[in-house]
Amino acid sequence: MQTQMTLKTLWAIVVGVLSATLVSARGTTTSTLKTTGRKLVFASPSSYGARRRERADVDISSINSRSSATRRWNARLSRHGAEGDKGYASVGIIPPRGAEALNGMDLEDGDNVLRAAYERSYKGELILINANAGGTTTARNAVASARAVGIEHFLLYTESEVTCLRIMAMSAKSHGEIDCAWTSYLKGHPRLEMFGVQRDDGADAFRLWWSRFYYMFKLSGVGYNVMYIDTDVSFRFNPYPVFKRADAPLKSYTLFAQAEGRTIDQLNVGFMYIQNAKPDGVARGILNETITRMLAVLESNPPLKDWRGEVAAGAKESLWDQHIFNDVVLSAVVGRAVNPRQGQRVIEPSQRQAWVASHVPKFPSEAEKRWIVERKEVDERLLPPGARRATVTEVYYRELAGLKGWTSYDDEYVAAPPFWVIDGWTGAGWSPKTQGANNAWVGEDDMPVVMTHFVGGTDKPLEMKALGWWDYRVEDDDTNTNTNTNAFIAVKGLKIDAATSAEALYKIKLQTYRLIKLGLSLNRRVITPAVSCDEPYIERKSDAKFGVWSQNNFVLSTKCGINASRTCCLPKRMSCPGIALGWIDFFNDVRYATLRHEDTETHISVDAILEHNTDNDPKERVAFIDVDRLKTIIADQNDSSGDANAGARAAAPVPVHDVLIIDLASNDGEIPDVRPNALPSHVLAAAVDQCPRGFFYKESAPDAVYPW
Repeated sequence: MQTQMTLKTLWAIVVGVLSATLVSARGTTTSTLKTTGRKLVFASPSSYGARRRERADVDISSINSRSSATRRWNARLSRHGAEGDKGYASVGIIPPRGAEALNGMDLEDGDNVLRAAYERSYKGELILINANAGGTTTARNAVASARAVGIEHFLLYTESEVTCLRIMAMSAKSHGEIDCAWTSYLKGHPRLEMFGVQRDDGADAFRLWWSRFYYMFKLSGVGYNVMYIDTDVSFRFNPYPVFKRADAPLKSYTLFAQAEGRTIDQLNVGFMYIQNAKPDGVARGILNETITRMLAVLESNPPLKDWRGEVAAGAKESLWDQHIFNDVVLSAVVGRAVNPRQGQRVIEPSQRQAWVASHVPKFPSEAEKRWIVERKEVDERLLPPGARRATVTEVYYRELAGLKGWTSYDDEYVAAPPFWVIDGWTGAGWSPKTQGANNAWVGEDDMPVVMTHFVGGTDKPLEMKALGWWDYRVEDDDTNTNTNTNAFIAVKGLKIDAATSAEALYKIKLQTYRLIKLGLSLNRRVITPAVSCDEPYIERKSDAKFGVWSQNNFVLSTKCGINASRTCCLPKRMSCPGIALGWIDFFNDVRYATLRHEDTETHISVDAILEHNTDNDPKERVAFIDVDRLKTIIADQNDSSGDANAGARAAAPVPVHDVLIIDLASNDGEIPDVRPNALPSHVLAAAVDQCPRGFFYKESAPDAVYPW
């Protein structure tokens, strides 16, 4: 009976007439969203509706009339097919922070979202990017990638004013100013805690997820073409020629999302784009209906329950935007309201497929859900450089048949861009070769990509660094550490005996923990080790570039070594700013360029610094690193080097600028531990606390004992 009631409730949400009330950001006024035929009608004290109608009459070409200048695309854009095209390159036209800067405004305050769009758009185009406190670095890297291909017309906003101000402060110090705003959308809603979606600081940023649909809907209604990207999207080339030129293969479609399969209900919302949408058309109606179905669950009375009789809580359950969006797209294509993805989330997991198959009325069949494939001629100049010179591409699309309350037009379509336009780390391009580093993205036999989305990546910054797609200027350099940031310690000849990549990663973390203790004893930062991709525990993939599967615990990179030209495999989740520096970081971050020379290295064999614990049976002696002996050896080597500053260097605990390399050959490739009393426990504990969760411990070894 409980299951029947939850299903009836959820089906009523899909087909009924709904209403919801939102508490405003300040908590002093309310903004009611009513659905009449499931179309949101904004009734707000800010008179947004009147402003919206006024702006709808404005010629979109005049939105950025403050600068009518045009310029040729830069050389990079020209190389990928924009030569002679004035295009949509806005760097140098839209200032990073204009006279009317956003400066941390709340987009929900009055008409701020319209003001922000006016300030940040170019030729009626705007790209939305949002981030919470945990995503500020990847957000700034996404901005850096956009600027590298000529794009400045983005609107970056956050979940709080504090996060926005931090982004502005850090970007001003490092890689160029970034203007941003924040949003109080849904903030303070009384049902967030009940449904377990009240937190803004984790991976499931519920309010930010839903704000993208909200703002895409609002801004497309006043004439903007709006793109949205997750912060783990990287622009490799400017995408606009593919959408905008007269001969562009994607010019005639309206609503886009990234494909993750061969049917229309397998879309990823980490990339979306709406262009040339009719104000009352079905394309905008999809955004509207997606929001409406979410609000109907959030404000269901009584609250929607799952198969256990509990509130259907969780950002990735009945309230997951990606589930709901796919259901609404499917509804708009087949012309009737359906909810197979969202609806099954209240069903016991083992029964979900059966529920979908037996649902009455029937859900669309696999045949009804298939894309229509259109083969289109493509100007070679639109393809990324190095791409196969194919002149035909396949576009996957469907006509929007209808959505209750919205007008159907013959020229509105939903489409999935070809994989060479937007592709995912886990193989969203449908090819077995499009699965991560050195496959479709950079392999010489495959198609380079215009935009890449690291969906499914388990260490996204590292995966971007492995490809050379990381701007190190975005990294915070204000870490709280007592180590000498210009002195490092590394090892040579590390050996890991493991049967699987998960076991190998865990053992590397245990060895790195020992190295960190030694580094702290010497006031040095650790360079975390890389390994050969020929090791037997590295996962293989026969059709991948170099034969390596980079998805799980290690990632392949060709950016290793002094000249960033060697191939290695990098262990994932090994970043701890101020304590440990990744191997790839040391060899690619310009801040360490002066240290990447032989004359900065000090090599010491591990057997020269070992002492043995003689308290036990001689057959069970344990070898430790004698830290004091190591300091003496370092000082003696510096003193005998003939360095003009040798005296001062010998008096110091460690040299000021060098890399100490411990050769492990004489210890069977294992890093010895330091004596327990060599490092105060509180120093070690403070350092460990500074590292992210999972730095040392891998969940695949649940029975292992934490080394501390």
